Amino acid sequence: MVGWHQRHGYCANCGTRTAMKEGGWKRDCSNCKAEHFPRTDPVVIMLVASGDKCLLRAAEAISRGMWFVPGGICRSRRNHRGRGPARNLRGSRDSLHRCDYYMTQPWPYPSSLMIGCTARAVSEDIIVDRAELEDARWFDRAEATLMLRRQHPDGLAGPHPFAIAHHLLGRWLHEGPDVRA
Repeated sequence: MVGWHQRHGYCANCGTRTAMKEGGWKRDCSNCKAEHFPRTDPVVIMLVASGDKCLLRAAEAISRGMWFVPGGICRSRRNHRGRGPARNLRGSRDSLHRCDYYMTQPWPYPSSLMIGCTARAVSEDIIVDRAELEDARWFDRAEATLMLRRQHPDGLAGPHPFAIAHHLLGRWLHEGPDVRA
């Protein structure tokens, strides 16, 4: 929000200095009466489970040995076959059902909101798009538990506790394979 206020101090319609209103959630122009709101772009992250397994993606570029819940930016001009978690795992889009909303979290890129969901896989067949991801695979509950605890024998680790991915994975581990939002 601070960045948005720094970049939007003047009215896009008439160029007059705007004023912060409603606790900083909008800016008003006293000249042309235009209201300005921060843009929010959706980013989807989805814990995909199949029985006692969950699908995670490698994030070597972020940190060696880190595995995360698949996610991606949603583009309004793309259809459901475009961006998002299913985009970088070819074949998974048609293999998901019972997708449920869980929670949201501000995303560290400007103007983004992470939308956390859960889904059940119909099939465990995946094809990793190597142009998008380093790797992806299914992990069983025991392995995922060790990853979250940072105790995996191969040094693999799950998402950090401040991330929505950590909460999605932890909830699935705690509540079982049939967890719903």
